Amino acid sequence: MVSKIIQNLIKYIVSEVHDADGFIFRTKLVKLLYLCDVEYYQSRREVLTGLEWKRYKYGPYAFELPDITRRMGLDLGEEDLDFESGHGVRYEVYDVPDPDKWLATGQKLIIDRVIKRWGNEDLRFLLDYVYCDTAPMRDAQFQESLDFHRIPLGMRRASSDTLELSESDREGIKQLIDKHGIISRKPIPLSLQEVKKQTEDERPIPNLSGKIRCRGDVIQTTEGRE
Repeated sequence: MVSKIIQNLIKYIVSEVHDADGFIFRTKLVKLLYLCDVEYYQSRREVLTGLEWKRYKYGPYAFELPDITRRMGLDLGEEDLDFESGHGVRYEVYDVPDPDKWLATGQKLIIDRVIKRWGNEDLRFLLDYVYCDTAPMRDAQFQESLDFHRIPLGMRRASSDTLELSESDREGIKQLIDKHGIISRKPIPLSLQEVKKQTEDERPIPNLSGKIRCRGDVIQTTEGRE
C-alpha cells in the first residue's frame, strides 16, 4: 500500500535538490524515490514509499506514480531523455510541509543522505548505479516486480557480531597494529612515587582540540565510503 507520506516526500526531494542549486526531472525524481526505499529497506526491512517497483524503461519504475503526481499538479508521464544535457520535464514546488511534522528522525536521515549523494549527480551515473549496484535490479526481468529481499542487511540489523574481513583488510590492520604498538593492552598501574614524579617533571601537552588525550596509544575509527 502506498505510504501516506509519498506526496510530501516528492515535494521534499524536489525542494531539497532545487535548494542545492540542482535541477530535478521526472526520471531523476523516480530514481531518488527508489533509492530512498533501497536505503530504508537495508536498515528497516521495509520500503518507505509503499510503491511497487518494477523493472521498466531507465530502470526501476512504479506505475502508481503518475496518478499520485497528477493529483499534485505534476506531470509524470513517460519522457525521452537527452542524456547529453540531462534535460527532461523539470519540477519545482513551493508548498513543502515541515519534514519534522511528517517524518521520523531516522527516516529523514536516510532521505537526506540519498539526496546529498545523488541529488546533483549526473543522470548517466545515477542510472548506472541504479541498474548495476542496487540488489533489487539484478537479474530482474522487464516489467517484473523488484525483490527488495535481495538487499543485504544493514549494520543495525546484522545477524551476527562477527565481521568477515578480506586478506588485504586483515593485513592492513596488522600493519597498523605493528606500527602503533599493541592497542589492546591493559594500562599498567603506576606506583605512588611514579605518579608523583610524573606530576612534578612533566608539563601538560597543549591540546588545541579541547579534548582530553593521554600519552598512550590513541585509537581512531573512521567510516568507509557509502
